[in-house]
Amino acid sequence: MVQDEQDAYRVFLRLAQAGQDQLNAGWLATPAASADANVPDAVAHVDVALANLQDQLGEVLLAAPQAVGQAAQDLYTALRSAADAQFDLHTQNYGHTERLAGLDRDAFRQHTDQVRAAREAYIQAVRQRRTSITAAPSDAASAIRLMRAAPADAAWLITLSQRMPMHRIPHTLDRDVRDALDRLSRPDIRFTDPELVAAHQGLVAALLHLVDEFDGTYAPDAPGPVTYTEVPPEWKRTDPSLYYQTVRVLAQARDTVLARYEEMMNVMSSTGNLPAPQDPPPAQNFHVTSGDNSPVNVNAAYAASSGTATAGAAPAPQMAAPSTSTPWYSNNVVWTGVGAVGSVAAAVIAYFALVK
Repeated sequence: MVQDEQDAYRVFLRLAQAGQDQLNAGWLATPAASADANVPDAVAHVDVALANLQDQLGEVLLAAPQAVGQAAQDLYTALRSAADAQFDLHTQNYGHTERLAGLDRDAFRQHTDQVRAAREAYIQAVRQRRTSITAAPSDAASAIRLMRAAPADAAWLITLSQRMPMHRIPHTLDRDVRDALDRLSRPDIRFTDPELVAAHQGLVAALLHLVDEFDGTYAPDAPGPVTYTEVPPEWKRTDPSLYYQTVRVLAQARDTVLARYEEMMNVMSSTGNLPAPQDPPPAQNFHVTSGDNSPVNVNAAYAASSGTATAGAAPAPQMAAPSTSTPWYSNNVVWTGVGAVGSVAAAVIAYFALVK
């Protein structure tokens, strides 16, 4: 595939993801109070996203063979159909307080499934177009760098995955999240596969949003060293709606980071770029003899250093049996060919959580 063709596919997928995200927000919107009121922003923004997608569709059709072009057209059609269904529900239910997804649950499920299937078909068509090309070495190298920048057992990821209340942000968490954002944004992590590009950009954007929300918290007015920032507790008394809204937005930003990280892992797995865990080099093993020629077996522990640093070695401790538990991010993840459809599933979960 020539670079221009690849770029057209990548941009189209990114814009389709943006349209999908806007649709998710639209399904959770409520109709305007009256026919004279403005259309809800979430519904209006869907059309803006799809207008951009339609423009890029022309670029894809010019560059792509028939199979990929048809898949792109089908994806746009599925998104357009869902947007039209949302707008119809809105205009037919002015003043209704129930969300659009609740007004016609069958339409919600049908259009959500159609968009998901069309997106999977588009990705599969692009993959088939690339069957003669092996996984790009740059993608494999970038995946390794990404896992080093944000390993699954990173303290900040473990902390976020516990989903504790977000009214207080430890400085260590704030620092580690910012460091991960900096590492993941570096130019040496650069993918070429459209799925990997979209997943990587989504993870970086989610982390950037979380950092922005951290910046909206404040150091406590208390003596001694400050080890955290917080949503001012006095807001509970002076402005409880602001307090709980701020905590809720922080939790949503955290959940988005976790969802995008799961998506990144899924996509790297489905494209064959998820690095395997690396064991340390084996310890050196050699034999010497003592003064009376008795054999002595020596096992030298592994040690390494870089730059001007030094390293020491000690006998290896008794190793526990390998854990059979799965990583926190894969507890409920199906490692399928298309892990990047998590945003639609998130919309379904968000809807049913809100309507309880």
